[in-house]
Amino acid sequence: MPRKKAPFPTDREFVNGPHLGDPQAVLTWIEELQAQPETRNLRLRLPVTVLRDASGVGEPNFVVGARPDLPPEAVLELYLDDTRLGIPLRDRIATLCPRDPAAPCMIVVEGTWGPLIDVPDLSEEPTLALTHVLRFEGDARGGNETLYISREKR
Repeated sequence: MPRKKAPFPTDREFVNGPHLGDPQAVLTWIEELQAQPETRNLRLRLPVTVLRDASGVGEPNFVVGARPDLPPEAVLELYLDDTRLGIPLRDRIATLCPRDPAAPCMIVVEGTWGPLIDVPDLSEEPTLALTHVLRFEGDARGGNETLYISREKR
């Protein structure tokens, strides 16, 4: 029987990046990485809280980080580009989150910085082009607020 392909590159690992508490510092850090050819297109992994309306029918909103109660100035606003996923982000959320839309739901998203397709209205929005959406495996009370970056295993 043929062996299944590994879902993630096995020659890479994720290491801690900056804390998500200061959105401007995070964006500056990412822009600095993007300016260097050897670190451009690194994969980023970060926790996201999914906010759904009470009916569960409307489009969900996303707050970067595992704590939706942060003040607006501490929230990193990010557009999540699901073009590469094949299955829309909304459908993935339906399988990862509790059925009750009032229940808290946290996921982990992974992707590369910048949109896959340039869209004029979104060209100035900070964008993460998603490659994976994962179940949040952590303690939200601990405030898992770290951005992770991919690098070659040592």
